[in-house]
Amino acid sequence: MRRPLTVVAFACSAVILSAGLAGADSQTVAGDKYGGTIGDIKKIVVDNGKNAVTTKVFGLGKPCGGAKSLTVSVQSTGGKTLYRGEAGCYSGTEWIWGLYDKTDKQVKCPKFDIGRTAKTGAYTVVMPRSCLDNAPDKIKVEVDGVNWNSVTGGHAGPTKALGRG
Repeated sequence: MRRPLTVVAFACSAVILSAGLAGADSQTVAGDKYGGTIGDIKKIVVDNGKNAVTTKVFGLGKPCGGAKSLTVSVQSTGGKTLYRGEAGCYSGTEWIWGLYDKTDKQVKCPKFDIGRTAKTGAYTVVMPRSCLDNAPDKIKVEVDGVNWNSVTGGHAGPTKALGRG
């Protein structure tokens, strides 16, 4: 009787261990509601990968043609903002983005990117881990954004604490 129980315990341990070693944590979070209606951000999908924190943002319009601004904040598990990727429409036509640390200093990061996919209308914000020196492996992500014609703007998050892949 002892042998079958040992085998079962070993098999369960292997399954639990392999689940813990699986890929990056990710989470989908719906946008906040304002007066019963979802604001400008419909949802976010966040992936805390081994090499980058990638956030997809759904609901904002085209840069400067619809969207006015977008901010993706990487936070400690305690909720303190450590880094933020920001994009905004300046002079009405110029979409400018940058990565900033908690002291508002711009982080030089050539691979940081904010792009928009025409097919889905989603923005993809990629923050390479090589540029997030002070971010722990486990983080939360929160997003704010606004369209030009918006009354409420939009907000989603923060996510649960997501482990790094």
